[in-house]
Formats: sequence, C-alpha cells, structure tokens
Amino acid sequence: MAAAHPCGAAKINHYMTKKVAVSTFLCVLLIMPLVSSAQTEDQIIFLNPKTVVFKGDTLKIADLSPSQKEEVEAQKKVVATEAYQVAVAHLSNGINRLALSELNKAVALNPVYPEAYLVRGCLLADQGQTAKARNDFDRAIELNTTLPGVYLGRALLSFNAAQWQPAIDDLTKEIGNEQRKLDALAYRSKAYAQIGEFEKAVVDLDSLLRYDADNWELIAEKGAYLLKANKIDEAKAFIDLAVEKSKNSPKALFQKALLYYGQGEREEAIKAFQLTIENDSSHYQAAYLLGKCYFDNLEFEKAMGAFDKAIAINPNYAEAYNGRASVKSKNGDFEGAVQDSDQAISLAPNMAEAYLNRGNIREMLRDEEGACADWQKAVEMGIEQASPYVKENCQAKKK
Repeated sequence: MAAAHPCGAAKINHYMTKKVAVSTFLCVLLIMPLVSSAQTEDQIIFLNPKTVVFKGDTLKIADLSPSQKEEVEAQKKVVATEAYQVAVAHLSNGINRLALSELNKAVALNPVYPEAYLVRGCLLADQGQTAKARNDFDRAIELNTTLPGVYLGRALLSFNAAQWQPAIDDLTKEIGNEQRKLDALAYRSKAYAQIGEFEKAVVDLDSLLRYDADNWELIAEKGAYLLKANKIDEAKAFIDLAVEKSKNSPKALFQKALLYYGQGEREEAIKAFQLTIENDSSHYQAAYLLGKCYFDNLEFEKAMGAFDKAIAINPNYAEAYNGRASVKSKNGDFEGAVQDSDQAISLAPNMAEAYLNRGNIREMLRDEEGACADWQKAVEMGIEQASPYVKENCQAKKK
C-alpha cells in the first residue's frame, strides 16, 4: 500500500461488504491550526478557509495584498498536506471521524488535492454516503487519472449497486495502474461472472494466477467459472487441484460437490457434501444440498436429517424449510409440510418454488382454494410447471 494512499483495496472491500445506515455528514468544521500554540509573528494561521492570522493580525484573505495572498496560497497547500498526513495517522488508528475532519480541512484549503478526495470518498462510502463518495471519486479522477485506486473506488460503488458494466469499465481503467492491478482484476472477474461472461472471468483469474500460482481459492473460483461455461473436464481438473492444494478446505470441497451435483452424479456429490460438512460443521448450504441429493435418491429419512441439520445451523434458511416440506409431504405429514412451506415463504416471499410446493401439498389436504392461489402465484412468478395445475384444477372449476 502506497504511503500517500491509505484507502487501499482492503479498506474498500470492507465498505463494500459492510451495510451501514446513512448518517448526516456535516461539511462545516472548525479549522484548528496545526502549529504549536507558541506562535511567532511570521506564522500564517488559518482560522477558516477565508480568514487567517497573518503576522499577528487577523485578516480576511480577500483583503490581503497580492504578495500576501501569494504567501497565503503557498501556505494553504502546506497546511493541507499536514492535514492529510494527520488524517492518515487517524486512519491508521481507526479514528475515522477525526480523519474525515482533517480531510475536509485539506480539500477546503487545497481544492485540487486528488489524494484527499480519494481517501475522503472511501470514508464517506464506509458511512453509506454513496452519492457524496461518488462525487469525491469523480473529483479525484478529474484531477488525476493516474492516481492509484482512483478508478477502483468508483468501480466498487458501482459493484456494490450491481451496476456491473460501469464497474467493469472503471476496473479496466484501474488495471492499467500497476499498484492496483491485482485488486482490479479480482473484482473485474467477479463482475464478468455476474453478467454471464465466464470465459472473460477466467481470463482475469489466469492473470491473477500468474502472480500467485498456488492460490487455491483462485483455482477453485476458476473451476467454478469453467463449470458455468460448460467446460466440464477443465472444471473438474481445477477444482480437484484446489482441493489438493487447500488440503480439503470446505470451500474447495463444496465447489467439487456442486460440480458433481450439477452433473447429476449424486453419489459423488453426496460424498463431497458429506466431506464438506465433516470439515465445516456450520456449512448449512452443504447440508441442504445433501438433503436434496438424498431426496432425489428417494432416501427420505436421510433427507429429513440433512434438512433438519441445515435448519439447526441456520434457522433463517428458507430453502431448507421448503426441502423439508417436500419430505414431510412424501411421508404423509401434510400439516407439517404446510407449516414448513409457510415458514419458507415467510422467510423468502419471492421463492416461487415454495408456492408451487405448498400448492401441491394443499391439494393433498383438499384445500382447493388455497392450492389454486399458490399455483397461480407460482405461475405469476415464472414457474411454468404450475400452469397445467391451474388450467386443470382451477380454471375449469371457475366455469
């Protein structure tokens, strides 16, 4: 991390993932002198951007002579630099409020200070003030397009807002800067994946792997993208390599399980999901998908156990309730199945499959009105499988 730029990728990544409430930010600050209280007549002390103590006299900058103004302007830049350095010190100690105050002071005294705008943009983003952060990033770019991190900051605001193409555009510009190249490549690969450009995502990961060939997380991610690009054999090779290099990391094992699951190789998927759980007992997604595999194998008792485990780990995991509802329905526990379906829909109101599932269960309970309402909802949410149910069981009865 460059000393002049504390707003590095780790900091930006922090504010990208942390959700914070937007707070009011007051740009008005009392500018305190950074010099010692033991002052001499030759010192220039800034009381605010328009008022100074000049050779012992308090004066408006507008009232100074041209030569005095020249001295003051030169000193402004010096004090702005000092304020920026103090902000950096506050940042290193996690005192962000005081850092923001000093950065405000820096840009008030020197409105063409790109580093100060960039770092302030990061801190504003950390507070959830994305509009102001974007303004600061835009200003920093306007002043210095080659400043490390200047496009990265703005790109990650777009990334966080799921504005993938603007993020890719700015990340592409940042890649030209060696100090932030790797950060930009990492984020651009993820942005490409979000828009289904998996082969481009793989190209960026290959660039990263040239710098860190043994990074198993990058290798696993490459395998996952290759799988989505339908390059199955290559995907298997890279995911197996990731498992080997990570020494059975749950993350790599889970990718391997997903590969088998996606290919319909249920027995291999079951082994991989089980191994994932053995290495990470809190992996509720692996437990849920293990339950799905057992359900597809008609092993309902084992499926119930896996879904129970997923729910025990994460009581707010809607998919697991929906899966368990299916098992309960198969076991004839329709009331219990409806309760689990209700819980799934309560947790995830947009889960179309849960409406289809509950509609089927309600039909078994002879709740025709309820079943039709759920099937209709599923159709409205894009589940074509529910259309025949509506046509055969609901529309005909309306006539």
